Amino acid sequence: MTASLVIYADDGDFVAATIAGLAAEEPSLQFVAAGTAATGVQISVDTDPTIDQMTFASLSESGDCFYLIHQAGNTVATNRSRYSVRAQGVAGACSASNVTGLVWASEW
Repeated sequence: MTASLVIYADDGDFVAATIAGLAAEEPSLQFVAAGTAATGVQISVDTDPTIDQMTFASLSESGDCFYLIHQAGNTVATNRSRYSVRAQGVAGACSASNVTGLVWASEW
């Protein structure tokens, strides 16, 4: 998420937070597009610049998929992160676009 926030701070939006843009900002991580299942050390990323929102999904060694959504904003109320986890083998691939049915929390 830090790479996307640097892009947001530089540009004022997430438009440049593409797979290539994130990889250029943080080359030690391997980003894949939304709809692509994250495996190993990959992070699946979905960007919605129309609402300044980024979604990330990453598969843990235990097989659980951890999700983070960050919505940027100009106020404390609109600048927030939410978190979720999906147990191993439940409801499909570990992808940033596969968020239906998740329960979101403001902390782990």
